[in-house]
Amino acid sequence: MTRQDGTDWRAETHPSAPDAGICKLLGARHPSKRLNDSVTTASKSNLQLDGLAMLPQVIDADGIQRVLDCLKGAEALSGARQRTSQTYAVRHLLWDVPNLACCLTQIGLGDVACELFGQPAFPISATFFDKNPDANWLVPGHQDLVMPVAERQTAEGFTGWSEKSGVTYVELPESVLVNLVALRLHLDDCSLDNGALAVVRASHLRGKLRDTEIAAIARETYQLCPANVGDVLAMKPLLVHRSSPAVAPSHRRVLHVVYAVEDPAQGVRWKRTAGPNLHTS
Repeated sequence: MTRQDGTDWRAETHPSAPDAGICKLLGARHPSKRLNDSVTTASKSNLQLDGLAMLPQVIDADGIQRVLDCLKGAEALSGARQRTSQTYAVRHLLWDVPNLACCLTQIGLGDVACELFGQPAFPISATFFDKNPDANWLVPGHQDLVMPVAERQTAEGFTGWSEKSGVTYVELPESVLVNLVALRLHLDDCSLDNGALAVVRASHLRGKLRDTEIAAIARETYQLCPANVGDVLAMKPLLVHRSSPAVAPSHRRVLHVVYAVEDPAQGVRWKRTAGPNLHTS
C-alpha cells in the first residue's frame, strides 16, 4: 500500500479512525488477496467518471455475519425509524454501536475505502436500511448532501443546520462532498425486483442540483444496480439516485457507510466514532 514516493500511507492515523492494535484485540484479520484485488484501476476510474463502481463479492459470509451480529438490537436505538412496527432504517450507528467501527476494519471495508482514495480513510457516518414487506417504500431521486458533524459552526458554504436525535447535521458545500465516498455493503441479495438502487450515471459531475433539476430527470435515465450479498457499491454522494418499492418484497438490508480522508474545513469537524480512537489499517 505505497505511494509513488515509496511511503506507506497505511501507517498514518486520524483521530476519527480505528486503531489497528485495538481492532486486533477484538479479532481483526488481515484482508485477503481477493479483497485487495477487488479495487481495480477500472473500478477507481468508474467511480470518478460514472460516480459509482460495483465491487462484487468483497465481503465473505463470515464478514457479513460479523456485521449482522454487531447490529443486533439496533432497532431499539434512538436513530431507528419504523413503519408499521418494522424497522426500515437506523442512523447514528457509528456512535450508538461502539464496536461497529472496528467491525468495519475487521471485515476489510475500511481497506476498500483506503484503496479507492489512495490514502488513509475513516468512516464518518453509517446507516442501516431494510426494505421489507412491512416497510416497502419509494425513495425519490436525490443527492446525499447532509452529513453528521461534531457541532455547529459559523462557516461559509455550510447550510441547513439541524439536529436529529442529538446529532448535529449540516448540508455540506460541494467542495467537501466531492471528496467523500459512500460504500453500500449488501447484507442480502438485491434483485431488480427487490427495490435495487437506481442511479443517473455521471450526474455527480453536475455538482449540486436543485430539486427541480432532479425532478426533471426522466425516469428511464436511471439505471438499476442489482447486487448479491457481499457486494459493495461504491458511490459519490453527489450521484443522483433513487429506489422504487420492491415488486416482490423481502428483506433488502444494506449498510451505507460514508468515508472521508480529512475534516471538512473552517473549524467544522466530523463527529467522532464511539469507543477508543480507532484507525483503519
